[in-house]
Amino acid sequence: TKDLLSRYQNAIGGISKLEQESERQSQRIKIESAFNNRLVLLRQDILNADQQQRDDIDSIQQLQTLNEQLNAMLLSGEDTDVASKETGPFKILRKSAGQHH
Repeated sequence: TKDLLSRYQNAIGGISKLEQESERQSQRIKIESAFNNRLVLLRQDILNADQQQRDDIDSIQQLQTLNEQLNAMLLSGEDTDVASKETGPFKILRKSAGQHH
């Protein structure tokens, strides 16, 4: 009878340990899942930031190209009759653009 009681108590102790281990594993899985979800979001943030940087660089290059085209138009316009009819700010801009070239 003592042997059966001892086995029973050992079995209950074993079950209790298994329940605790199961709870720990469940917690670990929840933590790993939250970590992995956050990692995915961080990766997406990095990809978005990288794309934004590329878009910004493209925009800057487009602005530079447009600025060069505008300066070229203004410089070529200095020799035409239109240039003499233009108002002050354009003449100032043309002069400053001309000084740089």
